[in-house]
Amino acid sequence: MLETERLILRRWEENDAENLYHYAKDPDVGPIAGWPPHQSVDESLDVFRNVFNGREAYAVCLKTDNKAIGAIELKLNGHTDMTDREDECELGYWPGKAFWGCCVCRRNPDSAINGSRRGSMYRSCTRKGQGMST
Repeated sequence: MLETERLILRRWEENDAENLYHYAKDPDVGPIAGWPPHQSVDESLDVFRNVFNGREAYAVCLKTDNKAIGAIELKLNGHTDMTDREDECELGYWPGKAFWGCCVCRRNPDSAINGSRRGSMYRSCTRKGQGMST
């Protein structure tokens, strides 16, 4: 788990499915990030069980209520389609539309990168995301 002043980045939990669906069903969110809008809570549950299950995949939650408002994942050691180098990584993230451009999400990517660097050294990181200003 990683924490910023306003956010918690933590592993996905079964009870996050409703919140994930609430934001991921928006047609303005998924297509920009490369996936179709979610059609049901069951689909969202399947996504975090089978897609958001990487070593560095986190639910982005507000500290005030610990509810998921988006997702962030750092793909490490060549487990990315953005680079061919073993010493590079990919950072993918998206917040719910209500949080686009909001100061609450500005430091989210940097927190994930810095949290990962505590255990490993990476020369560079390719950011792939939308909606958050960094």
